[in-house]
Amino acid sequence: MASLKVFVDMMSQPSRSVMLLLTANRVPFTTKIIDITKGMHHSDKEFAEVTPIKKVPAIQDGDFKLSECTAILRYICNKYNLPDHWYPTDIQKRSKVDEYLSWHHTNTRLGATDITFGKLILPKLLGMPADEKQIERGQAQLAGCMKVYNNYFLKDTPFISSHEITIADLLAVCEFSQFELLPPKFVDLSQKVEEWIARCKDSFGSEYEDTHSILYRAKAAINEASKL
Repeated sequence: MASLKVFVDMMSQPSRSVMLLLTANRVPFTTKIIDITKGMHHSDKEFAEVTPIKKVPAIQDGDFKLSECTAILRYICNKYNLPDHWYPTDIQKRSKVDEYLSWHHTNTRLGATDITFGKLILPKLLGMPADEKQIERGQAQLAGCMKVYNNYFLKDTPFISSHEITIADLLAVCEFSQFELLPPKFVDLSQKVEEWIARCKDSFGSEYEDTHSILYRAKAAINEASKL
């Protein structure tokens, strides 16, 4: 039996990034779903013992417990000796990965969260009006991010500051995948970013589709409801 236990909500972008890294590299693990919509992140006793932060993802590996997605991704790469391209041992290459991981949550994720929460979560899940100001704020944030991707992270490389896919790409592409729930062309992504997303998906194949299956089911349900 695998010693690694992973606590996730598959509608969570950071959760999907951890699951995708594990499945793509055939790391043995068991899963416990923490359904945030049902408040399990506050009510589940086992989860509370693993992480007082009460956010997904989190892991327990034997007696070792860890939360925060970027810390978990690094831990998995190091503990399970994953192929070097994921989190390079070369200090300069690794630092470029760390640079994006440090930038992600207050830039890409911040903009994406404002857009999806304002446009999708509020009206579809909470029954409240869409928050146009929050959406506009997210779109402005993301527009600034597009410039950074175009002119820096993807300026000279097919992946984020790298010629091979890393956990930086993994974290980012799982964030962008949330936009698939929104109406077509609702989010203005640059051509360079759209091409990068396609390369990331191609790097995984069926593992990407499997990890995002819940997202595709949610998308189908939203599309069906819009027809009523």
